[in-house]
Amino acid sequence: MRKEIALSALTQKSETYRQYKADLDGDYVDIFGAHPEYHDPDDASYPVAQAFGRRVRDEGARAGIRYESVRHAGHANWVCFRPPLIQNVTQAKHFRIEVPRTGRVVVRQVS
Repeated sequence: MRKEIALSALTQKSETYRQYKADLDGDYVDIFGAHPEYHDPDDASYPVAQAFGRRVRDEGARAGIRYESVRHAGHANWVCFRPPLIQNVTQAKHFRIEVPRTGRVVVRQVS
């Protein structure tokens, strides 16, 4: 959101985000805690991770990938290449995020 603020005349931006929960069917490649080259938060490293994701998807044998969050160490993220394998989707928590041009980002849970 800071990039959007920087490109506009805004002094701050607020958004509401929803957390979703779901059950995932299928067999996933698990790189959680392994392959640091795929977990580098630097924008320059994205092509390496994206190429890995494309290879897994193109091989077609796996439903997706489980990997460690680069923003929240110890938390898992999932990518599912086949939407029908995403089951029982429900809304969970809602968050209000307020981002000033500079300074501290404020995140509040609103439900």
